[in-house]
Amino acid sequence: MAYLDDILIYLDNELKYQVYVKKVLKRLRNIGLQVNIKKYKFGVKRTKYLGFIVSIDRIKVDPKKVNIIRN
Repeated sequence: MAYLDDILIYLDNELKYQVYVKKVLKRLRNIGLQVNIKKYKFGVKRTKYLGFIVSIDRIKVDPKKVNIIRN
């Protein structure tokens, strides 16, 4: 059994993004991996991932994680 938690996809072209997401979902289905589509967020400009805030123009450390270490 395989478990895959997060997939991040970024393209700067909306049409190419939609095509690529469909390809990724189809490939996952073809190899037998199930996707809970309700948990997915499509087209976001910013997200938290592994203690970082990932956005279109930069990646920075999540301030909440830094505060935990500082305090």
